[in-house]
Formats: sequence, structure tokens, C-alpha cells
Amino acid sequence: MTNMKHSLFIFCLLIVSNAALTTPPTPLDAIVIEGNLVDAAINAADHYKNDTRQVVLFHSCNIQHAMGGAAGAIKKAMPAAGVADDNTPKNDGNYLGGGSIAQVTTPSGNPFLVVNLYTQRYPGSVSNAANHKALIDKSLDNLVTQFPKDKYILVYPQFSSAIAGRDWTKDILPLVNKHLSLYERHQVNWNNSTSTQELEGKPLGSFKIGDPIPKIPRSKRSIDISMTPRSLESTKQVEEKWYQTKTTKVVGGVAAVAVIVSAVGLAISKYKKKQNTR
Repeated sequence: MTNMKHSLFIFCLLIVSNAALTTPPTPLDAIVIEGNLVDAAINAADHYKNDTRQVVLFHSCNIQHAMGGAAGAIKKAMPAAGVADDNTPKNDGNYLGGGSIAQVTTPSGNPFLVVNLYTQRYPGSVSNAANHKALIDKSLDNLVTQFPKDKYILVYPQFSSAIAGRDWTKDILPLVNKHLSLYERHQVNWNNSTSTQELEGKPLGSFKIGDPIPKIPRSKRSIDISMTPRSLESTKQVEEKWYQTKTTKVVGGVAAVAVIVSAVGLAISKYKKKQNTR
């Protein structure tokens, strides 16, 4: 009976500890910015200049080398992003869901990445909404694979919701929340303005789904994250991250200790029973 109680106790502890350790992390709210898209990316790159993570500005575009809307504003202010797009094979469907990439430098000298995410074949409005949303879903899934949340901070406009014809709230935002909710991210409600600044940069190449992204040159930024300002991160986000990490470690540690203690108790019980039968 004692052995059965010990076994049952250990079994229950394992279930509880496993459930606690596999609890999905708390989603983060996007930092919503109203205004110019390019300036928002510049501000983010300068703000996180001492962070170990790098800022990525991504947007949606087609594979016909035709950039309008937000993509056109990006190409005008960051010619390297346009060159990266032009260097990608035109109308090659293998790149749908993939992208092209450039590294750009802010006027203050802080680098960030620009990703032209290929979410449609042709420019303009996409008539087949179901197929379009499926490709956007695939593109975001690939983006997450290529740019993991522990290494990158995302900046993006309300993509695919203007010229492309999709409804941001109904069609796109659920996909964004599905794939990007664990990222520190800045959603820019672009006001159609164009930055007067032209940023220096260089194209890095393009990538398909399943292919690794082009090699990104190592920056000369400081990585003293203790000096990173956090004014753009809400108190709620900071508290959620802290409690999540703290709770997981505490629960996991308590569960591990309890399992060890129970195992030792079971071994002692068996030893005593063996001695009593002699």
C-alpha cells in the first residue's frame, strides 16, 4: 500500500510539473505607432541599439519588381531594399512565401534589416482572398522560422490591407496574432507619408521557403543590454515576462525536488520492507 501511494504521488507530481512547464507563454501586445513607416523603423533601430536583438522592418510585396504603397515608400528611402527585390528572379513562384533582404543603416549609424516578404504574385488587388490569406499565412510562418523572436524585434505596417485589397482587422490581424504574438513588435499605422531621408545600405540576397536567409554581416553595435532603454515597452509586458519566467523556474524546481524526495522515500521504504522480511 505504501509503495502504491508513493507511485501515485510521483505520478501526480510529474503531471503537474509537466503541465506547469509546458504552459504557453503570455502573448505580448504590439506597440502601435501612428505616422511614417521609415521613421518608425529608424527610431526603433536607434532605440534598441544596445540590444542583442536586431530590428527587422518587413512588409508585403509581389514578385514582379513592382513596389507601390508602403513598399514604394520603403524603396524610395532605402534603395538597397529595392535592389534586393530587383536581384530576385522576376515572376518566379518559388519565391512566394519567401523574401529578399537588405541591411540598412540609420543616420545615427545603427543597422537594421529590411525584408521584402513575397505574399502575392502580381501587383494590385488580389481577387482570390482565400488563396491570398493562405499565402500570407505561409509567409508569416516562414518569417518566424527565419527570424526567431529571441534574436529579432519586428516593425511592420498594416501590410496587404491597402492596395492588395484585404481587410486588416478581419483578414490580416488574426494571422499576425497567430504567428507574431510572442515577439516584441511595432505595428505602424502608416499615414502614407514618405521619409525625406535616404538611408545607406546593401542588398544581402533572397530566400525561398525552407532556404536559410542570406548571411547577415555582424554589426559593431554594443551588446550591453543593461543599458537598453525600455520606454517603448509597456509595464504590463515587462511584468508578464518576469512573472512567466519566475513562475516556470520555481514550479519546475519544486517539482524536481519533490520527485527526488519521493524517489528516496520509496527506496527507503523498500529497503525497510526487505529488512523486515528477513
